[in-house]
Amino acid sequence: MALEPVLSFVDTAAFRRIGDIDCAIWTYSLSWSAAETWWSLASRETATGFAHVAIKFSHRLDIHPPTEFPEVPEIRATSLEKPAAGAAQNLVRTFGAEPQPPILFRFVAPATKDDFSAAQLVHKVTAEAA
Repeated sequence: MALEPVLSFVDTAAFRRIGDIDCAIWTYSLSWSAAETWWSLASRETATGFAHVAIKFSHRLDIHPPTEFPEVPEIRATSLEKPAAGAAQNLVRTFGAEPQPPILFRFVAPATKDDFSAAQLVHKVTAEAA
């Protein structure tokens, strides 16, 4: 029987000031123990075979789209799914084959610790922004 996946905060690294807010690159890690655990986490597109997995945050956390920072390679693998309406936003990773654990989710957001927005693993995500 596969063990449950583990989503954990890793660290922050100082980034730069955006507007009047100091921002950081935040890193979260997702680990699992067996292939069946990965495939229970990932949402797979039938047409392309790509698999998506995401972390959900409150829309109140000001996560900047990775596309705003093409010069920052460590955040390129993560995309942001940020609906115009709704209470949540997803950080999405996309894979063509099963990746080796852990996988990292990196993103730019305010450097101040956020106590109101817990990270939550999303087991099935849409691939609209991926």
